[in-house]
Amino acid sequence: MQNPKPEKRYGVVASPGNKKFIGQMRKNGASVVEFPEIDIRISGRRDSISGAIDSLSGSRWIIFTDIHSVEAFFEILSELGLDPLTLDDTMVCAFGEAVTDRLRFRTIHADVIPSDLDPRTVLDAIESFVVSPEEFSGLGVLIVKEAGAKLEISSLLRERVKWVEEIGVYRCLLPGVTEIARFQTLIAGGAIDEFVFCTPEDVMSLRAVLGDELIVRVLREIKPVVSDPLAFQTLREFGVKPSMRAQIVI
Repeated sequence: MQNPKPEKRYGVVASPGNKKFIGQMRKNGASVVEFPEIDIRISGRRDSISGAIDSLSGSRWIIFTDIHSVEAFFEILSELGLDPLTLDDTMVCAFGEAVTDRLRFRTIHADVIPSDLDPRTVLDAIESFVVSPEEFSGLGVLIVKEAGAKLEISSLLRERVKWVEEIGVYRCLLPGVTEIARFQTLIAGGAIDEFVFCTPEDVMSLRAVLGDELIVRVLREIKPVVSDPLAFQTLREFGVKPSMRAQIVI
């Protein structure tokens, strides 16, 4: 008599948009572990942000580091009564295809989209776009990011260009420490066989819970599956190779 095949366990981010999908998975008999969706809150002093935006003229660049930075930045622009066309004369660097897509929705063109998110790749991509070393060293760069995030690209740019300013435009509200530890233990301990990503936000939520290093290591060991092209590309930009399925059937 053969031993029964161990039940496969799926990880899914429990966002409102995924609830129907999770319900269907369970109806089909799948074992699902729900991971928390991060709560995004707009952050930052409006006067500081307004001043930073006012400085964007001439040889200036703006870098959007993730999808949430785009959404928060333009919400703040709206609060301040500023026209997005203010950025027309500013060069834009987008950290990945999902960020580029959000900017495109806002009718903002990304001039540079690095092939991956390694800080030196980003630096090289911007430098390659600029006409001359003299022009590059005279640049001013505004980096739009999560409040409190420490980014290596900021340090690299400060060594090479005239000035760099960072503005934190949002904060991630995470589960408690005990909950985070439980989820980290679950996924790092091999309790999940496949993780299903339906949107780029799912990727960002898992990244917030696990951290940059752990999410890459874990998703190289378990099977990440996606149904959304932008979620697929976001994982690829983190150095993860997911499986793409037009429709995920459990």
